[in-house]
Amino acid sequence: MDKVTDTKIQKAIRGEFGSNTVLTIAHRLETISDGDMIVVMGDGRVLEQGSTFELLDNVHGEFRSLVDQLEPKRRASVMEAVEPRRRASLMEAVQRRLSMLSEDG
Repeated sequence: MDKVTDTKIQKAIRGEFGSNTVLTIAHRLETISDGDMIVVMGDGRVLEQGSTFELLDNVHGEFRSLVDQLEPKRRASVMEAVEPRRRASLMEAVQRRLSMLSEDG
């Protein structure tokens, strides 16, 4: 499947099932790069799981290895898709910490 068709399908799925759990099995990393939870499988078993940015932060992980093997343009596409979730997660962590500090004070 070409990238344009894949993008159209993913937009349709997100629009139609945005509030539901969707299980996506993909060979293109761009297809899953903005997912909430990714499970990396190999030889019929789970190799690793986590959010996209958690998996990317594991420099010795299988997901990171797959992303590093992509051509530069595709790698950049995956990394760009991850950034909004990474920022949102960091902001949530900061807000939780500030909330805890204000409760202690």
